[in-house]
Amino acid sequence: MNFFGANCQSGPFTDVQFGVCDDQPGLPSYVDTANTSKWIATVQNTAQTPVTFTAIDKCVIQDGEEPGRGRCDGMLTTHHLLYLLELKEQRSSWRA
Repeated sequence: MNFFGANCQSGPFTDVQFGVCDDQPGLPSYVDTANTSKWIATVQNTAQTPVTFTAIDKCVIQDGEEPGRGRCDGMLTTHHLLYLLELKEQRSSWRA
C-alpha cells in the first residue's frame, strides 16, 4: 500500500481556497478549484502553501481490498503537515 504513489495524487495546489469533492459514485474523491457547489470540504490556504491531495478510498485502497478495515476518503499533505479527510454531506451539528 503506497500512500505517496503519484497515480493517486493530484497537485500540488497553491490556491488560496479550493474544495474536495466526492460526487462520482465508484470513483475516488478529488480536488476542484472552480465549482464551489460540488465541494464537500473547503480548504483555506491563505499562505498558498503547496498542498498535495491523495485519494485513499478507491485509489490507494481499492474496493474489495482490506475487507473490514475502515479507510478515509483522502489525505492532504504539505512539507510539514498531513491531514486525513473523511467526507460527509454537511449536517447542522457538524463542523463545516
